[in-house]
Amino acid sequence: EGEAEEGGQDGPFGDEETRAFYCDVPDFLSTVPLQVLGLKQEDVERLKQENERRYGINGSGAETEDDKTTVANAAAAATATTMDAEEITEGGSNEGDIFGEEEEKDKDKEGADKPSKDTPHYKLLILLEEELPEAHRRETTDNLAEKFCVNHGSSKNSRRRLSKTLFLVPRTRLDLLPQYARLAATLDRVYKDICPPLVQDLEKQFYGLAKFKKNQNVEARLKNAR
Repeated sequence: EGEAEEGGQDGPFGDEETRAFYCDVPDFLSTVPLQVLGLKQEDVERLKQENERRYGINGSGAETEDDKTTVANAAAAATATTMDAEEITEGGSNEGDIFGEEEEKDKDKEGADKPSKDTPHYKLLILLEEELPEAHRRETTDNLAEKFCVNHGSSKNSRRRLSKTLFLVPRTRLDLLPQYARLAATLDRVYKDICPPLVQDLEKQFYGLAKFKKNQNVEARLKNAR
């Protein structure tokens, strides 16, 4: 019973350190100017109230049960991301195939356009394709989250591209999943249109994996379950 109670206190996490990693995230609504975030004062107040209700005081610190559930879903979603990306590569899910093809088309267009290094578009590409894959530490992930908010967060297209990037984690980069989950949980407190499409795409991929009852891709299924 004692172990059960202790597990209940940590929610879906095994220990306090793990819970803190996914739940105790920066509060950019309080540290970044609202003009930089592309938000109005009433938007910030509304978000703070919603974050306090869902995540605890000012989006950090002591969490509510809703907070633990939401962040746990974000962590599970990030884990499923890699498995879904594998299914895309191996043709397991129709939704994933379409999503992957669209992403490749976007990359082809980017390569053809070759944007100037001084443009926001180019800087966003660098952040998504070069800097995010190098996020191995909590501090790096938090810095990249703030960098995204300051330089790209006000752009809806940039937020959409970030969501797609978090969805298509390379299957060989399982080490990124915790960092991407923390990034998603952090930005969800500022922009409410990053995590919902990410979770929606992951759910489609998950049901795609469950639908096709094959003996192949056992590794992908085991990793997905984990």
